[in-house]
Amino acid sequence: MSGKMTVTFFAAGKADAVLIQTDSSSVMIDTGRQKNAVRLTEALKERNVTALNAVILSHYDKDHIGGASRILKKIPTEKVYGTYRLRKDDDIRRLDKTVIRQKIPFVISNRETTFSLDGAVYDIYPASGEYTGSQANNASLIVSVTFADIRFLFTGDAEDERIREFIEEYYIKTDILKIPYHGYPSRALEQLLAAARPSLCVITNSRRMPPARKISETRSMISNIGAECLETAEGTVTIVTDGREYEIIR
Repeated sequence: MSGKMTVTFFAAGKADAVLIQTDSSSVMIDTGRQKNAVRLTEALKERNVTALNAVILSHYDKDHIGGASRILKKIPTEKVYGTYRLRKDDDIRRLDKTVIRQKIPFVISNRETTFSLDGAVYDIYPASGEYTGSQANNASLIVSVTFADIRFLFTGDAEDERIREFIEEYYIKTDILKIPYHGYPSRALEQLLAAARPSLCVITNSRRMPPARKISETRSMISNIGAECLETAEGTVTIVTDGREYEIIR
């Protein structure tokens, strides 16, 4: 395989905003908060993003979809993927209005979906919806992105029930794991780390949220499997891979 894939985890506070680029494709997974939308849109332009092949919204919390409306207005987008709806608030209404006005197909991912772009393979794993708690977070789509021999796993805000469901249904060894729910420790996180066996974990957090003692607990779990850990609280994290190895750029 020729070419490279670049994955950028933007420093956006306690929010998820990830850009995945190859030589001829660009995809976002989540879009941060509305208050950061202008800065995020400019950051995309600085990275020569003139169009998006897809925007994947893991779920509809404001720290994952807040920037979507502005990004979709400013950057031509081929398709949006999202999970099932539990409610309709201002962020979702704004998103729906923009999608309709921009005539962008919106796919509710209720079954496993796979697509490929310029050597990057995207697998979207839907949530079952059968959860007794944390229903909004557990609705998170989980996304695997594979570029030759290197795999990234993005877990949205999945909490215990969703994580266990995913582990039971799929076995996915991954190289880079986006830690679920901004790094809050959970009973199922150790199980996920043991199953995925990543060499690198990324936490999308701010300097105050989650609290330092929670992050410390999660970092301890990560250290126990011998993996490296980076936090977006310390700045944007960029990972470049040729499909065989990866390089971290801070």
